[in-house]
Amino acid sequence: MTRSSATRSLSAGLAEFQRRFPTARSTAEDDPIFVLAAGWRSGSTLLQRMLIHRCLVWGEPYGHSGLIDSLFEPIRAITSSWPEPGHFYEGEQSAELAARFIANLYPSPQDLLNSHVSWFHSLFAEPAKRAGFPRWGLKEVRLSADHAVYLRWLFPRAKFLFLIRNPYESFCSYSARRRAGLLWYKKWPSEPMYAGSFGKHWRDLADSFLGLQDAVDGIVVRYDQLCVGDLRPIEEYLGLELLRDAATVKPSDGGPTRLDEIEPAELIELDREVGSLAASLGYDSPLKKNASSAPTAPLNPRDCVILVPVGSHIENACESALKTLEARGYTVRRVRGYAAIDQARNRMASDALRDGFAETLWIDSDVAFEADDVERIRNHSLPVVCGIYPKKGKREIAAHVLPGTEKLIFGAAGGLTEILYGATGFLHVRREVYDTIQKQLALPLCNERFGRTIVPYFNPFWIREEGDSHWYLGEDFAFCERARQCGFKILADTAIRLWHIGSYQYGWEDAGRQTQRYPTFNFNLKKGSAKRKPRR
Repeated sequence: MTRSSATRSLSAGLAEFQRRFPTARSTAEDDPIFVLAAGWRSGSTLLQRMLIHRCLVWGEPYGHSGLIDSLFEPIRAITSSWPEPGHFYEGEQSAELAARFIANLYPSPQDLLNSHVSWFHSLFAEPAKRAGFPRWGLKEVRLSADHAVYLRWLFPRAKFLFLIRNPYESFCSYSARRRAGLLWYKKWPSEPMYAGSFGKHWRDLADSFLGLQDAVDGIVVRYDQLCVGDLRPIEEYLGLELLRDAATVKPSDGGPTRLDEIEPAELIELDREVGSLAASLGYDSPLKKNASSAPTAPLNPRDCVILVPVGSHIENACESALKTLEARGYTVRRVRGYAAIDQARNRMASDALRDGFAETLWIDSDVAFEADDVERIRNHSLPVVCGIYPKKGKREIAAHVLPGTEKLIFGAAGGLTEILYGATGFLHVRREVYDTIQKQLALPLCNERFGRTIVPYFNPFWIREEGDSHWYLGEDFAFCERARQCGFKILADTAIRLWHIGSYQYGWEDAGRQTQRYPTFNFNLKKGSAKRKPRR
């Protein structure tokens, strides 16, 4: 597959296939039912049970292994010039083939199409027939309308039910299962489902369903329809009656009852992804309801510990702000005596979590800040969020932006923006991030024989980038990379003014071209200066 094919839709590759090979047609006569839901906990299993008396609907078969994704990738790669016409076998005899350059020798496009149909028949249709079912199908929570176009190409008589549920309710239901120890993946093991990734998955699928349902002659079904028994449109479309009693039965293995509320930090992440599309479908965000309710209680300073690794000394401007935080009730831990900064951070984080703190805020001893900045960064209620400051003596920021980022706006016009990695000079991390990293990446509990255990959250390591180059990640970027591997975004609040103290106080402008100070500063990145996101 060419690199460009990864950015093309399957529909584009399939359209090119049909243009170039118009005589290649599926001869499949069966009429499977495909239930494609916008993510987990959308009611797809209920719809599956309503169909099971007439149709064996396979449930997310070999789900996170990406079986169907793998099948359609070769179709996505087809272009106007590939495969080349001379690559196809056209009935030549062995002597003729022996005299030709046959490094590329492909079965015909019709054979390619037939093989895809045969795969589905072997895995799904034939086992259903042996089990005595007159019809087969499958339900999935990872497949988009683009996949439906592919399935329609294979099975022209197929029926498609695109199922959408209120994403806030879906996530409440998923969160209950995650709390019980179940973590689901879009693609295992690199894409676990957390609030942000769950929301993006829902948005991408729901948006595709709404945009392409007519292209495959499918219908969109709301979960609400199933709940109130509005099944007639579905039955008329499928040409069969649904098993209505299924809606009144809760299977014993159906899992825990959904949560009533979403954690504030996760709600912000989820709403950022689904908000506008959800609102257009009539699903109101709990944030909207919360905004109109009574003010919430102020943040408790006892929940957050301020962690300050100290090399030689603490700069006066930093110490002054730390004392202000202590006066407000914050615990400030100034820790000296470590030559290795990664060891210091691992020890300090492990101790803070052992002592029951819900949040940590890392502040370097040479970073100047305002005490109110701490309240601002905590009020975001995000898993990981940092402030950005410049490196000392270099026209660079102490952070790494996402590939393609051309500008950061600091100061009064700044705000939250996603970055690739943030430095630990002013980094706020909630407890669930540490817990998830340890669990998902199987970080060991070290030094048990010494009676004071430590978890290596900040151990440096190297990663491979595109090509053969490698990138050594220091303790701060290594932590961010681990967090990203576990599904957390790294957010930066570019409105927080920080100073990096060296021969003088370095500010944002020192990373650019000007040393004059501004209330708002645009930091332009040279084209191509942002490295590609590394491969994991």
